[in-house]
Formats: sequence, structure tokens, C-alpha cells
Amino acid sequence: MGRWTLNRIVTTGYTDDKLNGDVNYGKTTDYIDYKSNNDDQVELSLSGNRTIGTYVIIYSDQFSMDINDGLNYCKINSISQNKLQFTAKIDKTNVTKVYYLTR
Repeated sequence: MGRWTLNRIVTTGYTDDKLNGDVNYGKTTDYIDYKSNNDDQVELSLSGNRTIGTYVIIYSDQFSMDINDGLNYCKINSISQNKLQFTAKIDKTNVTKVYYLTR
């Protein structure tokens, strides 16, 4: 829960190679905020573009996010008090994104 700074996303699986790769973020404006409200909202801000979606916790290490690129099935790779890394697979595609977050 809470706000995490988005440092990096590594993307694979797009048929257009321009969309695949390793993108570094890490500005204070780049973040993911998992809100603890009754609506289970997730706010994603990338390069000043903000998107609001929803998230659902499935198991202690799995959750889903419904955001601008579709339904993402996520598995936590590692988590600590100030670091979070998870892999998201976009539903009905071969696209996978690995997110690197810090607080």
C-alpha cells in the first residue's frame, strides 16, 4: 500500500521492438500509489501523465491492476520496507513488464 517511486520498467513481448526495452524513470513525478480507500484505486504517474485504475490482491504475493494498458496480472519478485519489484503480464498478450519501485 501507499506511494512508491517508479525507478524503472523493463518491457518485453511487444511485436514492435520500439516498445520493448528498459526505461529508467526515478523522478519524483513518476510513481505508483496503491490507495487504501474502499475503491482499491491505483494511481500511476509516468512522465507527468497520470492514470487511475484499480487493483485486487489475490494472494500475499499476487495482485492484479486494471490500468491504461489493460488488465495486468502481477507477481511480487521481491519486497522490503523500501523496495518493491514485481512482474506484470498484460492479459491476452505476450507483454511482460518488470517494475522496480522504491520509497
